[in-house]
Parts: sequence; structure tokens; C-alpha cells
Amino acid sequence: QDILSHVRIAFCDRIDTLRDRNQVKNFLFQITRDEIRRHWLRYSRTADLEETVRSDTNSPQTELLAAERLNALRDCLKRIEDPVTRDVGQLRFRQYLRLEDISNQIHLSLDQVKRRVAKVKKLVTDCMRAKFGDQLP
Repeated sequence: QDILSHVRIAFCDRIDTLRDRNQVKNFLFQITRDEIRRHWLRYSRTADLEETVRSDTNSPQTELLAAERLNALRDCLKRIEDPVTRDVGQLRFRQYLRLEDISNQIHLSLDQVKRRVAKVKKLVTDCMRAKFGDQLP
């Protein structure tokens, strides 16, 4: 249902880019394929982190350690001082958005987004190392 509504909206938005009105079927298939891919990228990999922690654990100690690491990761992202860099980190690593989508959403060039993602990776890695030492998740 969700994908279908996105396909309808995208079709209405892009209908003016259709050059040959006889190619509507192919045009609609292309939009549908793009929306399915976008849906998969956003939702299949963004399963609730807490649910993932609960389902992947076998023992209470493992569950506790996984929850501790999850909280540490959230804390590390929150500690990033620059709000734009923090937003890029949240969009990339918590919502799993593509770099192009982040660029469009926060109005930065793709190169700037790439640099900020690299910065977030370094900051989060340093923060996690400070919290867990050599036993990184």
C-alpha cells in the first residue's frame, strides 16, 4: 500500500518528463522499480534497532552487552557538536538514507555530505573506542 501510493505520487510528479505518451507502461515500470528499491533501502534495513538487539541475542549477558553498545552508539552520535554533521550521521547510520537523499534533504552538495559522513565515522569510532577499548562491537 505504501509503495503504491509513492508510485502514484511519483508518476504524477514526473508525467511531464515523459517524452513519448506511447511509453507510459515502461515509464510506470521504471517508477515502480525505483520506488521498490527506495522502499527496500529505507525500510528493510532500518528494522528497529532494539528489536534487532532482542532477536539476535541468546543470553541475558549478550543482550545486555548489545543494548549497552546500542546506547553507546546513540550517545556518540548525540555528542557530535556540529548540528549539520550530527544530522548527517543520524540520517546515514540510523535511518540508512542514501547519500543523494541526505544531500537533497539538508541542502548540501554530495561532496560535502561524503566528507561529513567520513567525519562522523571517525568521531563515532573514536567515541566507541573510548567507551569499549579494543573490544569494539
